[in-house]
Amino acid sequence: MTDGSLDLGLGADLADLGSHVALPAHSLWPRIGAELDRARAVEPWRARRTIRRSWVVVAAVVLALVALAIVSIAPARHAVADLLGIGATEVRHVRELPPSEAATSLPSPGSRAELERRLARDHLYEPDPDLVGPAVAWSVDPRRETTIAYHDVVLSQRDRGDAPPAVKSAPPGSDVRYVTVGDAPGLFVGGGHTRTLDGHTYRSANALIWERGNIELRLEGDLPLRRMLEVARSVEQPQ
Repeated sequence: MTDGSLDLGLGADLADLGSHVALPAHSLWPRIGAELDRARAVEPWRARRTIRRSWVVVAAVVLALVALAIVSIAPARHAVADLLGIGATEVRHVRELPPSEAATSLPSPGSRAELERRLARDHLYEPDPDLVGPAVAWSVDPRRETTIAYHDVVLSQRDRGDAPPAVKSAPPGSDVRYVTVGDAPGLFVGGGHTRTLDGHTYRSANALIWERGNIELRLEGDLPLRRMLEVARSVEQPQ
C-alpha cells in the first residue's frame, strides 16, 4: 500500500466519522473542499501532500466537536462544576442536601460606633449602610469568623489564610457561577443550599463569595444577584 492510498483510506474513515457530527455554521469544510479540488488538478505528489494536510485539519475539527459533545453530557458537566470554589470555600453538587442544624444566634448589638471601632481595629469590612440599613446583630471574631446581620442580608468574613475549609452543597438545578465583584473574582451560589464548617451544617439562601486582600467575604440573603453585587461592591473597611 502506498503512502497516497494510506492517506486516502484515513480520509475515508474520517469522512465517515464526520458525517455523524454536526459541523458549526462557520465550518472549515468548504475551504478544505476547494483546496482538494485544486490539488487534483496538479501533480500527484503535490496532491497527496495537500490531501494529507487537509485531512489533518478535518481530524482536528472532528476531535474538537467530539470533545464538546462529551462535555455536554450531564456527568461530565457535574465533574467540571465540582471544581468550583474560591478562597477556602468549595462548592459540591449533591443529589440531596445533607441534614442541617439551626444557626447559632448572634448576640444583641451594641452601638454602631463600637462595631466600627472593632472592624477597623481588625481590618475587616462592612457594606454601605445606605444599602443594607443598620446592623441588627453581630459577632466579631477575627480568629475564626466575623458575622454581621442586617435586615435583608448577612455578611460574614474570615482570614482565608487561617480559615478552615468550608463546603457548600448545592442540589440539582442550582445556579452556581463565577462572577466579578468590581475587579475581583467571585462565586455565586443561587437557591437553597447548605454550608458545612467545622463539622456543622447550616442552611443557606443565595450566597455571594469573594475576596478582598487576605479576607474571604460571604454575603447571604434572599436577594437577586444584581442586588447582592451592588451591596458587595460597596464593602469597605471602616476609617
